[in-house]
Amino acid sequence: MLLITSDRPLAHVPLSLTGAILIAAIFEASGALIAGGDVVSTIKKGIIDPALIQNTDVFIWLMMAALLAGALWLNLATALGAPVSTTHSIVGGVLGAGIAAGGWDIANWEKMGQIAASWVISPLFGGVIAA
Repeated sequence: MLLITSDRPLAHVPLSLTGAILIAAIFEASGALIAGGDVVSTIKKGIIDPALIQNTDVFIWLMMAALLAGALWLNLATALGAPVSTTHSIVGGVLGAGIAAGGWDIANWEKMGQIAASWVISPLFGGVIAA
């Protein structure tokens, strides 16, 4: 059972598993609704420049390869008990497949720098806020 605490008297209120799942579901859905479109847009055309892939079929196969690579990595890491992120996996898959299909110039390195920085900054801010 989880405990939620505050400075008020009698503030130790037990939170049931169902309550915790409900709160998690609300915040997961809120995050997807608020920022999900931006994430999809970045993955679709922020990591690589789709205009540099002349053939639409090649771009479709590129994205399928990225999805397969991400899924395989997620399964391998999970089987090994390693911590893994779905978003990190698909970003790496799209970048790798894009470079394989269109060369190093297809990558938006500035956007990749921002994405990688967010992977470092976000946990740091989370730790500071939680402290």
